Amino acid sequence: MQAHSERQIQKTKKAIRPDISIWRGDEVVAIIECKTQLGWNRPTWEDQYNERDNKLKELYPQARSFLLVMT
Repeated sequence: MQAHSERQIQKTKKAIRPDISIWRGDEVVAIIECKTQLGWNRPTWEDQYNERDNKLKELYPQARSFLLVMT
């Protein structure tokens, strides 16, 4: 397995680019989104995270997503 920082999960213009992605060969195993604080996006952070999770599941149904918030 390999960990990558801000690597697109597919080669398209609007592909998500998670903060950290864990790969096994050509398959994404997991993504980790890191937030140092929720800041200006406090009201809608959950919607954005869920949207990324849904995009991930469309391409890699077995992949897991995690959110790390450090405040």
